[in-house]
Amino acid sequence: MNKNQETKNTKGELDIIGLLNLGSLVLGLIAWILPIINLAKYENPNNRSWVARSIMSISACAISLCFQIYSTYHRVEK
Repeated sequence: MNKNQETKNTKGELDIIGLLNLGSLVLGLIAWILPIINLAKYENPNNRSWVARSIMSISACAISLCFQIYSTYHRVEK
């Protein structure tokens, strides 16, 4: 493998790691924002979508953690 191919592979790997980190950050922020919305709408008697927001928050958190685990695995694998 020549030096140009190694550089391309490294750049591609960094792009994947960057996207995983960005996705993890966005999903982590969503996971924090949704419970805040639930708390802000707590006293509203017509608040029926709290369960859906709670499930979306937990799902965003789980996917964010999976992105971080895969990112770490991808770095160690090199």
